[in-house]
Amino acid sequence: SRMLDYFVALGLKYLYEPLSPVYDEALYILMLEKVLEQPALTEEERQEYAFDLKMASKNRPGDKAADFSFLMRDGNRSSLSKVKGDYILLFLGDPECDICIDVKEQLLASPCFMRNVENGRLKVLSVCVEGNSDAWRESPAPKQWIDACDEKQQILGDLLYDIPGLPLLYLLDSEHRVLLKNVPPSYIEGFFSR
Repeated sequence: SRMLDYFVALGLKYLYEPLSPVYDEALYILMLEKVLEQPALTEEERQEYAFDLKMASKNRPGDKAADFSFLMRDGNRSSLSKVKGDYILLFLGDPECDICIDVKEQLLASPCFMRNVENGRLKVLSVCVEGNSDAWRESPAPKQWIDACDEKQQILGDLLYDIPGLPLLYLLDSEHRVLLKNVPPSYIEGFFSR
């Protein structure tokens, strides 16, 4: 039991933390499936690992991204399913998160990324998952991005997306199918430079 806990902790650290150099959600899911087959698990452990597996399995590449509604800066409301573009970058973050700010700056500084935004090929939906907060209303909003907040806090409250850390970047196609899930900005840049 102690060894199983140890190896699960290693799997979580190396396969599931987005900043890990060997991050691989597919392997993490496989590991959880195998762990759940172990007869030595307590019922509490089984429920915990089953929940982790359920969350990691949400919005996988090839799946249609879970829809949610949002409030925009101008007071209008919309939903992810109404965002149209050849590609859609879903940026889930928090304006008070330093890493979120850094990632946003990396994307804005990328000529390849910005060229696709400017020519309309790529729509960017930046959503503050913390809701309609003062921090969101007072934070600078990049031009040409749809800057919004999850006013009803559906994403967190309804567990629509697995959020191991912020920010989360999802690249979607025109049908809102997930192409890239929880990737660093360099992967988005690499996709558009091909």
